[in-house]
This record gives sequence, structure tokens and C-alpha cells, in this order.
Amino acid sequence: MVFDELFKISIDNVLAHCFLGKTPRICLIIDNASWHNQQTDESKLPTRASRKKAIEDWLDQRDIAYDSSLTKAELFEIVVKFAPPRQYQVNNIKTL
Repeated sequence: MVFDELFKISIDNVLAHCFLGKTPRICLIIDNASWHNQQTDESKLPTRASRKKAIEDWLDQRDIAYDSSLTKAELFEIVVKFAPPRQYQVNNIKTL
């Protein structure tokens, strides 16, 4: 999404400026816009709409055992069981 990338570039530019010592403090006020709520790649889960292969890949990447004969719905239950806590990209921004 265009807004996601623009937001990330803007934040990176502001933070780079701050860490050069040009600005003593900065306060970011984040609303609930979708591009402010992007999860980190580690915490993103496949959705119910994801293809079975995508769910299997997610489980394989995390070395979670499953039976390949399971249905997509059954595989998704395993995903939910092993879901990591949600982490958001905006929380990974350095603080002063």
C-alpha cells in the first residue's frame, strides 16, 4: 500500500533527523489508521481466507508439526493455538 510505505519513509526520515542531534525530543501521535497498525512479519498470521498451502508454509517455517491430511480449517486451529503475541511495527520505533 502506498500509505504504508509513505508513513514508514516519513517516520524513518524524522527519526534519522532526531538521532543526528538536531531535535532534542519528538512525540509521535499515532491514530488508529490501518498503516499505523501494521504487524511485524513475525507476528502476522495467515487468515481463514489464506490458501491451505500458505497455512502449511506458516506452520513449516515455525517447525510446528501437523498432519498433511488435515483440512484447512483444522490447520487454522493449529495456527491460532501457536499464534505469537501481536507486535506492531510502530512499537519498534526507537525512543529517545
